Amino acid sequence: MKKVILIAGGSRGIGKHLVETLGDNFLISVCSRSIEYKEGSDFLFWKCDLRNRKEIKGFIDATLNKFGHIDAVIYNAGLMLYDNLLRIKEEDIDAMYEVMVKGFLFLCQYIIPIMREQGYGHIINISSTRGITAAPNKGAYSAMKRAATSLIDSIRLENEQHGIKATSVHFGVINTNSSREKYGKKIHSLNPIGLDSVVDVIQFLLSLARGAQINSIIVGGKL
Repeated sequence: MKKVILIAGGSRGIGKHLVETLGDNFLISVCSRSIEYKEGSDFLFWKCDLRNRKEIKGFIDATLNKFGHIDAVIYNAGLMLYDNLLRIKEEDIDAMYEVMVKGFLFLCQYIIPIMREQGYGHIINISSTRGITAAPNKGAYSAMKRAATSLIDSIRLENEQHGIKATSVHFGVINTNSSREKYGKKIHSLNPIGLDSVVDVIQFLLSLARGAQINSIIVGGKL
């Protein structure tokens, strides 16, 4: 039986590439604010604002109604709103917090009881090396990534006895459209990670036996 993978944030960049590649081996349910409803025998696309608890619940309910269970969650939603700590706008701080921390927590509040009842599950957060260390002009972004990392650690500690695994994947710069827009030509000097390498890491995690736990992985970048 194919595993059911729920992907939060899958309309572009990393998420879109995960949807396109994992769909060969898994049943995929993906949500995004900018995605349009679409459904097939092995996939579900669902429009969902991850800042809204009711919409998150609707997405999860739709996934369960279609596939019957959820084996793993990949939380990929995020915003890269970089600026100096003295200049960063309140609305940018709020936007990152709403999506990268609250949205993640809200989704887990609905997913974890389902996984506890199943007796298994894997929650994977797509993080960044900035979730471990800070960098100039990325302080607020780093704080949000660290908060999500703390949530992953708490999820693991609170749910080990229920067979639920939780992993943070800390990537360096990834060669996506948004990264190229941020860094311009400088991106090549940062040794960016290709999207296929991101998929390789996620597929490795999804292939682990139920009893195998990896707390975190660091892939590329500078600490």
